[in-house]
Amino acid sequence: MMFRLAQNNNAPAAGNMPDGLQNTLNFMIQGLDAMNTGLRATYMKLEEIERLLKARH
Repeated sequence: MMFRLAQNNNAPAAGNMPDGLQNTLNFMIQGLDAMNTGLRATYMKLEEIERLLKARH
């Protein structure tokens, strides 16, 4: 949610910054959002593996 808020907040600032900088910030925000999604999925998978390992013992 915070990444989307940052991206929405970056959009109106276009008049105050070069296009390249605004595009770069938007791409960074999108990349961090994607990395966050992947990291959360990894934690969920690790929690599942841990639960399965505990169930075997």
